[in-house]
Amino acid sequence: MGHSLFPLHIAIDIFHMPLFFFISGITFHFKSGEDVGKVFLKKIERILIPLFFFTFLSGIFQIFLKPVDTTPFNGPLWFLNVIFGVLILYYLICYFSRNEILKNALILFCTLIGFAFAYYNVKLFLDFDLILVSMSFLHLGFLFKEEYKKMQLKKALILLVMSIFVYSIGLYFSIENGANGAYLFRLYKYSFLFFYITSLSGILLILSIAKLFNKLPILNYLGKNSLIVLCVHFPLIQRLNVFVSETEIYNSGLSGKLLSGIGVYIITILFSFLCIEFFKRYTPKLTGFQTIFKSN
Repeated sequence: MGHSLFPLHIAIDIFHMPLFFFISGITFHFKSGEDVGKVFLKKIERILIPLFFFTFLSGIFQIFLKPVDTTPFNGPLWFLNVIFGVLILYYLICYFSRNEILKNALILFCTLIGFAFAYYNVKLFLDFDLILVSMSFLHLGFLFKEEYKKMQLKKALILLVMSIFVYSIGLYFSIENGANGAYLFRLYKYSFLFFYITSLSGILLILSIAKLFNKLPILNYLGKNSLIVLCVHFPLIQRLNVFVSETEIYNSGLSGKLLSGIGVYIITILFSFLCIEFFKRYTPKLTGFQTIFKSN
C-alpha cells in the first residue's frame, strides 16, 4: 500500500518499517547451546540467497525495461540485507550475553549509535546504520512474543482502542511537523522518543487487528510468503503508478486517487500470487522454500 498510489502515505509511513522488524522479533527463536553455524546457514538460505537471486533477476529485467524514474529498479530488496544483518547481530548478542542486563545494555548502545548516525545523515556500508536502529524493534518484538501468543480477544480489543488513540495523536503531530515518510528511520530527528511512541502505537494497532482476523486464509497465505511479495511487487507497481497517475479517474479528486490505489493494489497482489506459486514450483531452493545446505 505504501508503494502504490494510496493518498496520505504518512498514515502508514510513521510505523510500517519498525513494524516489519517488530514482527521479525515475534517470530525470532533462540535456544541456548544451539549450533551457531546451522543458524547462520538457515538465515543464508532463507534471506541472503533469495536476495542474490532476485537482485540478479532484477538486473536482467532492468536491461530490457525502460526505467520509470530515478528510484532503484527493485529498491525494496534493501530490506533483506538489513533484516539479515539485524537477525545475525541480535543472535550473536543473545548468544554471548550471559544475562538480560548485559543484553539490554548492548542493544541500547547499538540503538543510540544508530540514531547518532541517522541524526548526522551518516550512511554506513551495507546499511549498517539501519541495522543498529532496527535491532531495538526486533528486541521489543521478541520480548512481546509470549504475551502476544497468550493474548485473548478481549485484551486485543482493549489494545486496539488504546493504540488507535495514541496513533491518532502521533499521526496528527507527524503531519503538523511536515513528516512525509519514515523509510530509513530518519523521520523524527526532532524527537526520537516521539518516534518510538508513534511507531509502537501503529505496531500495536496492526498486531491487535491481526489477532482479531488471524483466521483469514488469504492473509495467512500472504504472510507465509511475504518474502516473495517483497521481492516482486515493486517493478510492477512502479509502472502501474505511472500509468494510473495519467488517467482521468486518478486526477478526479480524493475518491479517484483512493479507487486508483485500490486497483493498483489488487493487480499487484494478484501478480504476487502468481509469482509465489511459480517460484515455489520452479526455483524453491533459490527463493527460500527449500533448504540447500544439508544438515548433519
